[in-house]
Amino acid sequence: MIMNDRFWSKVNKTNTCWLWEGTVENTGYGSFAVSHTKGVLAHRLAYELSVGEIPSGLTLDHLCRVRNCVNPDHLEPVTCAENIRRGGQAKLRPFLENIKHLYISGISQPKLAKLYRVNQSTISRVVNGKRWEEENM
Repeated sequence: MIMNDRFWSKVNKTNTCWLWEGTVENTGYGSFAVSHTKGVLAHRLAYELSVGEIPSGLTLDHLCRVRNCVNPDHLEPVTCAENIRRGGQAKLRPFLENIKHLYISGISQPKLAKLYRVNQSTISRVVNGKRWEEENM
């Protein structure tokens, strides 16, 4: 079986995400062995096979926030800084109310930032009620 066929045989194409069903690392990202000694991240290979080379200096952001998704339509080349900024927003969504409660109860923004592993400016946006969409304007 050629590499292209072997790769796509490990993908479950749902109505939205294309879920990687091969090896998934503890980070949540899929990995694919291109040889006996070399592995690659599955979403990067999917993008390269479908779209082309990832531009130099850029990384791929999962727009859907599903780390094992390999749908090239869900992958956008961005700078590392932009990817980190976007990721911080997504990982906080389930905790927004808790962060606000902790802040009101006296825990400082720097302490909350350290606890949730994001920048203090991100915590500031949460506790001041700014919507995530406003950041992208």
